[in-house]
Amino acid sequence: MARPRKPPDPDRYDPCPRCELEYEPVARWPDGPICGYCYQQAKRTRGTCVTCGHEGVLPGRTPNGPTCRGCSGITINVDCVRCGAEDELYSGGLCWRCTLSDYVDHALRGHDGTIPAPLVPLADALRGMPRANSGLTWIKQKHVYAVLHQLAIAELELSHDALDRLPKSNTVTYIRELLVEHQVLPRRDRYVAGYEQWLAAKLAAIADDEHRKVIQRFGTWHHLRRLRARSAASPVTLSAFMNAKQSTTVAINFLDWLGGRGVELAEVSQVDIDRWHATGPSTSGRVDTFLFWARSHSVIGKIDIPRHHRDNGPSIGEQARIEAIRRVLTSDTMPLPIRVAAGLVLLYGQPVHRIAATRVDQVTITGEQVTIRFGRDDLTVPEPFAILVQMLVEARPNLQTAAHRDSPWLFPGYTPGQHLNANHLADKLSEHGTPPLAGRTGTWRQLLHRVAPSVLADDLGISAVTAMKHAQLAGSDYLRYAGGGVVRPFLQNDA
Repeated sequence: MARPRKPPDPDRYDPCPRCELEYEPVARWPDGPICGYCYQQAKRTRGTCVTCGHEGVLPGRTPNGPTCRGCSGITINVDCVRCGAEDELYSGGLCWRCTLSDYVDHALRGHDGTIPAPLVPLADALRGMPRANSGLTWIKQKHVYAVLHQLAIAELELSHDALDRLPKSNTVTYIRELLVEHQVLPRRDRYVAGYEQWLAAKLAAIADDEHRKVIQRFGTWHHLRRLRARSAASPVTLSAFMNAKQSTTVAINFLDWLGGRGVELAEVSQVDIDRWHATGPSTSGRVDTFLFWARSHSVIGKIDIPRHHRDNGPSIGEQARIEAIRRVLTSDTMPLPIRVAAGLVLLYGQPVHRIAATRVDQVTITGEQVTIRFGRDDLTVPEPFAILVQMLVEARPNLQTAAHRDSPWLFPGYTPGQHLNANHLADKLSEHGTPPLAGRTGTWRQLLHRVAPSVLADDLGISAVTAMKHAQLAGSDYLRYAGGGVVRPFLQNDA
């Protein structure tokens, strides 16, 4: 993040001809005395000279565009003494990339003075990242350098288990995912591993031996088994991970509650279950997963178990939804990824976790037509929203570091190899006026007034159960409308 500028000082300095603000000049160029801020900006301006076609640093300014040193008559040192590249210099006459390369070599050098073979792919990725200054800023941090060097000198084993034993930190997580992204470590499902580690910590904190054994069985053979099975087909979602944790936590709380009443789990009665639901917190209903498991494994008797039902949540009205769509299409302050994500909520009723995990190959751009696939078929994206989608495909964020070798995600995240965190995206959507749950619910209710639920389920990739629930709320019927394809013109009219 750039440092904030100091306030101008008109009593001491004349305006800089470039920014027109009164700062101390550091150079005198053909267009006048240049302040330090504009001097730095000029060294970082790269492209093609409009006068001679030279590719490189363009410090000069003309009405037709930027010009190189030769055409502008500006003398400025931007030649690296090592590689000869024309670029902004860091120190000692070296450019940022050569300096970054030195830091990478030093951090990843083993006892024999060379980079161990398994770490060479990581070293190459760090040296070649598009924004060398970002890489240098990152690797110069003491805690980052320390972990990398420990791996290089084999003080820290190059394995997931060894990294798991380190104190948890964002640095360790980031380095682990970098190693995975560049195939130094094998890929593993981070949420499966995360639940396994979380469960071990939870079990260690349970004082009652019998309670610990029950929770260990429940966590291992119900949640962990299901997470592993899901991971075999596709990566476990953050939502599934959080649900497993909450279900386990509620089960632990339920056992503590029984213990406080002097009731053994095997002796739990219908009265106990009813009292738990009547007096417990709002999450008490989530004990149903544990109780169904316990009943099926004869841990408890044959009692009636109320199913936990999520409420329908908030919903925005149609006028608010249309206004929100207009903001998305016309905003000049909302970040492009947030505009596209908000459009996917407001036009297609997509849940945030699916938006965050949208892949680039779900979007097809043919000439002026943009299509996107959520379910079985490609949907034509209406103008002018299609322009935003195309702009995002062509300029995805977070691709300027070594974090993403060849990212498949439409919304690349900050963690190497991962898409944008769904919770982070939900917060940003709410911050910019599109509460995701209310927006999604409102969109579905409006769509179902005009389009068959079965068509929406197919086109938008929503399950039949979810479509039926929304249809009931909207006063629709899942089986009405024999024809398909109605969703396309309706979405076109909305945008």
